[in-house]
Amino acid sequence: MALFIKHLSEILPASEMGVCSVRISRRSAAPDSLNLRFSSDSAVGRFSIGDVVELFDGGERRFYGSVAKLPKYCSGESKNSEMLVESPWADMEKIVYQQLWKSADTASGEVVLSPVMRSKVVLGQNSEGEKIGVGEQVSDILSYAVSSGAMFGLGNISVDAKMLLDEARDLSCAEALARVLKWAPNFVAYFDYSGSGLPLLNILSSPSDSANLDMDSGEISSVSVSSRPDLSLAGVSVKYERENTSGDFSWVSVEEDIYPADCNPSSKNVLVMSVDLDGLRATVQTYPIETESIQEQSADWWRKHLPALAGIDNLQIVSAARSEDSYPRELVSGTVSERTGYETAPCVVSASVSYVDSNGSEVVDDVAVRVVSTNAPSGTLFAWNTSQVCEEKPEGLAKAIYEASLGLRFEGSAKIIGAKAENFFCKKINILNGDAAWENMNAIAMSCEEDLSTNMLTLKFGPPTHLYPANIAELFRIGRERKASTSWWSRSTAKHAPQEVVMDGRVSGENTSSGSAKYVKFVVSDSDGGGRVELDARDLSGKIAKFRDITICKDGETSTVKVLMTD
Repeated sequence: MALFIKHLSEILPASEMGVCSVRISRRSAAPDSLNLRFSSDSAVGRFSIGDVVELFDGGERRFYGSVAKLPKYCSGESKNSEMLVESPWADMEKIVYQQLWKSADTASGEVVLSPVMRSKVVLGQNSEGEKIGVGEQVSDILSYAVSSGAMFGLGNISVDAKMLLDEARDLSCAEALARVLKWAPNFVAYFDYSGSGLPLLNILSSPSDSANLDMDSGEISSVSVSSRPDLSLAGVSVKYERENTSGDFSWVSVEEDIYPADCNPSSKNVLVMSVDLDGLRATVQTYPIETESIQEQSADWWRKHLPALAGIDNLQIVSAARSEDSYPRELVSGTVSERTGYETAPCVVSASVSYVDSNGSEVVDDVAVRVVSTNAPSGTLFAWNTSQVCEEKPEGLAKAIYEASLGLRFEGSAKIIGAKAENFFCKKINILNGDAAWENMNAIAMSCEEDLSTNMLTLKFGPPTHLYPANIAELFRIGRERKASTSWWSRSTAKHAPQEVVMDGRVSGENTSSGSAKYVKFVVSDSDGGGRVELDARDLSGKIAKFRDITICKDGETSTVKVLMTD
């Protein structure tokens, strides 16, 4: 064993540092650890908490991490020390995952959206509010961790699985990963320490490589394998439940995803999951309106629209016209929104009218009125405001869970002499020249412990028990701790949509105008009715009468008088 330890740019043989025992533990999706035992209490004095330590076996780097603990032991007259070094996965347990949200600032009087980082997160969604899968969400969490000081690089991140929106707050990056990766039950996550610089983290939906243990090789110290028929599923039924609200009406809708398609959800060994999805949120606006026909040729219609004509019984419509004749009715009261399915347009109705006033004067007048024309009938109109659309359900989740369970039917352990963890860890394990059922069991090696002092590798394979309980009913009940998101709508808009009410439409109202009246016959009378003056233009037979100057001689003097006369 040619072990070297690199610390603070210094590389020394482990024996010169007083190291007497070296153990490496690896776990998928959890911190790997390097445990060094020193022969004396003083040998560990060169190390401090947080120091970066690398372990080399010959020219191959086997571990990279930071010092987490420096315990000391006393027994009688002997004293010794240990050092626990943890892989960079531990960094993610110390970093709170945050997402980019939009924040609204109204100090200027206008709504200005600006980006802000929040520890309230919606897993399964990007910063634009779009739904994403497990792979993209995992990459975002890891990238955030690296940008926040986690000491690793991104290797092969290939997790092809769909997920549901999951709202949470104040999660560490490691906790966020654990919640997301439960949607890919056969995933593996491990570090590649072999290169230079920072180790690379790889996360795969399922391991593609296999490793065989040959019972006849002489390298296998012991093997223990248990069959897990309790992990066999006859089928999976995922029930998606949505609570929808529309106005004052609420209802629950249920959609079922079953795989295989012919399985009976009530049968034995069929996994049934209830998953809450965020449902529709909608409000209804009501628009009570009153409309009437536009009757520009009707004297009664003009009396109603022009108060000056209301008391004239002998009103006659000489001619009438409309600036807009697309819609037959006018909006008398209320508001019409295009979202109700009806339309409106401004309309000017004009007419030439004639009448005899109370004095007997005969008047011809040009009048006009502005109205809102519409095709809507009288009654109550409705417009729906969709404040939140339904969360989409992932396609094929039942199938993915069913197929993931196929690889979880064996668990066990093996002790191998002279083997390296890298050759078996996070790979599919098959055992040759043992029980025939073991040759294609494809049980994933989820953890291992390598004692470099004794040259013994202990391998554990089967379900990832550090992430899931052992019982299948609990193993895939991944939605139990999930919270259906009620904030995903607001991440990219800074709006809480259910509180938003949009008011629009054209409101009833009119502007009236009247042109200069033309008198055919003008009558002037005193208040007692004792005398009157009548001017009737029709008596002139087309002539023009106006005041003219006439010169006369009276009492020897010349005077000028005004006389209303024709030529």
